[in-house]
Amino acid sequence: MHFNARLVEMMDRFSKKLHLSDKFSESFLVEEVKVVEESNRIFSSNFPPHSCLLRKKVNNIYSLPLLVVKEVCGYLETVCVRVLIDHYISYPKLLSSMRKATHKVMEKMKLEFSERVVEMMEMEKTTHYTCDPDFIASWNKLTGNRDVFMLATNNFKKK
Repeated sequence: MHFNARLVEMMDRFSKKLHLSDKFSESFLVEEVKVVEESNRIFSSNFPPHSCLLRKKVNNIYSLPLLVVKEVCGYLETVCVRVLIDHYISYPKLLSSMRKATHKVMEKMKLEFSERVVEMMEMEKTTHYTCDPDFIASWNKLTGNRDVFMLATNNFKKK
C-alpha cells in the first residue's frame, strides 16, 4: 500500500472533476450576462451582481468535496483495517472488536469531516458578502445595539 500515492491520485481526480464541473459552453458569456441582468433586478447596490455568479459556481460544485471526503475516509478505513489485521492476526479474539472500533472511529471522523466541508462550502457562499466593507459596517452597527435589544426584550417578557 502506498498511501501517499493513492491520496495524490484521489486529489488529482478531484481536481479534474472540479475543473470539468464548471462546464463552459459556447454561450457561457450569454449565460453570465443573463445572471447579471437577473441579479440587478433582485439585489440592491450593497450586493453586487458578480456575487450571483460566484454563488452559482459554488452551487455547481457543492457535492464534489463531500464525495472526496467519503472516498478518502473509505480508503483510510481500508488501510487501517488492513494494518490492524496484519498486527492482530495472532490474536483472533481481539481482531473483531478492533475492526468494529476502527469502523466506529472512522464513521465519527467521516461525519466530522463532512460537517466541516459543508460548513466551508456554506462560508464560500457568503464570503463575498462579508468581504464588502458596507456589509461589515452595517453588521457592526446592528450587532452593536444587540445588548440594548436583548435587555428590552427580556424586560418585555417580565411584564
